[in-house]
Amino acid sequence: MSTGRNSTALVADIGGTNARFAIAKEGVLQHQTIEKLPTADYATLADCVGDYLERVAESPSEACLAMAGATTTPELVFSNNHWRFFPEQLGPAMRVQRLIVINDFTAQALSITSLETGECETLYAASEAANAPKLVIGPGTGLGVSALIPSATGYIALAGEGGHATFAASNPRELAVLDKLQARQAHVAFEYVVSGTGLQMTYAALREIDGLSPEASDAATIVAKASQGDAQAVEAVDLLVSNLGRIIGDYALMLGARGGIYIAGGVLPKLMTQISPSLVLSRLHGRGVVDGYIKEIPVYLVNAEFGALKGTIAALTQAPMGARIWENSEC
Repeated sequence: MSTGRNSTALVADIGGTNARFAIAKEGVLQHQTIEKLPTADYATLADCVGDYLERVAESPSEACLAMAGATTTPELVFSNNHWRFFPEQLGPAMRVQRLIVINDFTAQALSITSLETGECETLYAASEAANAPKLVIGPGTGLGVSALIPSATGYIALAGEGGHATFAASNPRELAVLDKLQARQAHVAFEYVVSGTGLQMTYAALREIDGLSPEASDAATIVAKASQGDAQAVEAVDLLVSNLGRIIGDYALMLGARGGIYIAGGVLPKLMTQISPSLVLSRLHGRGVVDGYIKEIPVYLVNAEFGALKGTIAALTQAPMGARIWENSEC
């Protein structure tokens, strides 16, 4: 059976909006093969994979797919798009000998130890503690959460669904937003505020609270409106960023993530041109008796465009926690 280092492999980072594909050869990402395909353009994941492989004219022997969603059920369902699939059916359809499916933020976590120059910016300087967990978190279409836990053989990447922790309001304005969101769904997860999708939901709620007419706006439009001074757009962005700081602080304390906090995902880097890092840090810090503890943790912004793809390459040899693995029993 292939080890992931001596074969041609398909790797993918599949979120709610886009699926990023690439080919890896002998464990090395082939940048010229990277393509981003909109998930809305394809009825199924198999259709999207087939189209990509036709485009690059490759026949990989194995594949690792990082998906935005849990990997624990027989049928895998994406959190923020319409795709669902069984690995046992997708593997043969792809004609690969081995298929590994992992959570997308497990892939992000696996990439942290191999970041290159320019792929990571320091938001808050402190000294990383040796042999301590590293928190990896960030908003995209949803909110991803993972961590790297040190072990005798290297780091272990956690697989979880931390973005679906329950959102709790911390002031009257947030409580008003929570009431509007709860009228639409009983459980309001953190990612309903802290993500690209959450930005849309929060903006709509704020307009309703302020007696304004409904307005369909995607995340990019809301960010643009915020830069132009639209009051509800500015507030929606502030709620996203400040609550990101809050949930980061919560998870850092729970994990003891003294090895560093790494903020990844597609949303925050786009917002950094118009917000101050202090907006994140003000909610991350301010923890009462443990404020000194959390202020000893460095905070980084990950700018690696293809970090998750590199993480999937690492997963081909590591088979990380939570991975779903299908192998051709005949080989």
